[in-house]
Amino acid sequence: MNEGEGTQISIDEGGFPSTVADLESDEFLGYESDYFGGLKINEVLVQAAKDVVPGWTYLPFQVYSNSTFADTVGRSYAKKTSINDGLTAWQDAITEYGNEQGFTVTTK
Repeated sequence: MNEGEGTQISIDEGGFPSTVADLESDEFLGYESDYFGGLKINEVLVQAAKDVVPGWTYLPFQVYSNSTFADTVGRSYAKKTSINDGLTAWQDAITEYGNEQGFTVTTK
């Protein structure tokens, strides 16, 4: 298997492309998602990737942050409660964990 084949397998399985050529390809950008009601979701995702604020980085404890998403924000979706409450709970959990790990975490 060559690099291009591996990249295509990842894309075919729903992975986000790691190459500019794939991100800019008409096939990738033109994909219409049944799940998202026919929306060309890849156009949205590629634009979002371009719009990342300069200087943004992952948290040093990003894995923990990701793992608590389902228990906070995800729960608000499942119970059809306020997304703001879920986001606040997620922020609180991340802040507490970061401070416990010795980081100085501030919120706005």
